[in-house]
Amino acid sequence: MICANRLVAVAAMLTLVLVGGCANVEHATFVTRVLPNGVTIVASENRGSDMVSVHLWVRDGALYESADEAGTAALLRSVMVSSARNPILDEKAQAFMDAGGVVMASLSHDFVYYVTTCHAGHFEEAAELLHMGTTDTILSDEDVESAKQGLLTSLDRYSTSPREQTYLACMKSMMGNHPYTRLPYGSVDVITALTSDDLRGRHRKAYVGRNMIISVAGNVDATHAADVIESLFGDLPEGESAQPAAEAIVWHDQSSIDVLRGQGIPPYIIVGFPAPSASDEDVAAMDLLLMLLGRGRASRLERALILDEELAVSVNAGWGTKRQPNPIMAWVDVGDHDVDAAREAAVDAFLSLADDPIDEDDVARARIALLTEVAEARSGMAERASYQGYWAVVSGIGFVDDYTARINELTREDLERVAKKYFRRNSQSVAIALP
Repeated sequence: MICANRLVAVAAMLTLVLVGGCANVEHATFVTRVLPNGVTIVASENRGSDMVSVHLWVRDGALYESADEAGTAALLRSVMVSSARNPILDEKAQAFMDAGGVVMASLSHDFVYYVTTCHAGHFEEAAELLHMGTTDTILSDEDVESAKQGLLTSLDRYSTSPREQTYLACMKSMMGNHPYTRLPYGSVDVITALTSDDLRGRHRKAYVGRNMIISVAGNVDATHAADVIESLFGDLPEGESAQPAAEAIVWHDQSSIDVLRGQGIPPYIIVGFPAPSASDEDVAAMDLLLMLLGRGRASRLERALILDEELAVSVNAGWGTKRQPNPIMAWVDVGDHDVDAAREAAVDAFLSLADDPIDEDDVARARIALLTEVAEARSGMAERASYQGYWAVVSGIGFVDDYTARINELTREDLERVAKKYFRRNSQSVAIALP
């Protein structure tokens, strides 16, 4: 499930950001540029690699869909990457991949994104392919029907998964009918009824300058990369910025336990607590708390459920940082252990961060673990382009400037304050799947 595996690790502090240009006209290693039509470009040079990766992020997805539109963004993405949609585009894509290039696309609740990665010598082809693939609107009825079948197959697989159902039950208990509680693939009824005209209308609305962030990372001059992207996307219609279909959740003190029986899997528990949005001032502290909760054998969950007491087969924690607030969760494979004891231990692991003093050594270990994730996120071109674009689309281009500094400045008292704010006994939600 998407929120169990963060799409990207949190961004490191970037040493230079200048909206609309760069600090050194002759040679720039990092450039951000906002075009008159609203397209945001983030370009980062890394001469230590022979590769370059170009990512295009569109503010479209479940967050921007009403229940009556659920799945429109997902189906549009599926049709956009269909090899049969445009013979000329397909020929270019095949030539690009024959030269070693990689083309992919995916989606989340907060965005749809398209990626091209290749040898740096093919950067212009990568950018042109990305432009052609996302601005061309040849969407035949045949392609739409074919894409529907693939999307409905994926939706059936996820909607019938016992673990996915447990996750959705926990989400709904915490967030009601918010779009984050829906699968990003949409609903069967909506997808089945969509037409090619519907998708072209969605494209005109969503694939506009104000909704696009294009991130480049690799062995290419950053200024040149921004110039190439501007030459391709600078004439795109400005359009209107996408607005979420629902207000951000306001967390209230309410606890719940949902039990799903007859799931056909060993006992499985999900514990959820409120957490902030990607742009909230508490985001850095919550990321460190996540390290304390679920990273390594010294983590609170590992100690409480496995090392100190044999109450689970495995446990991990995750928080899919999104544009709007969404829960931080623990996933517990109980095996043949006591379900109630495992549930209580998982909840207590969260509450211990709010109720008990946090050890300074634990904070230091968590900080190192988080900064290691940041370094890993910068180790490859695709990863670097991904975190640059991700944080721009969910939080804004200014977020990454001081993130690492904020991590280093956080104190034990900061973590305890944020833990007390979010980890309260009467704000827990639990979903349990039983055989």
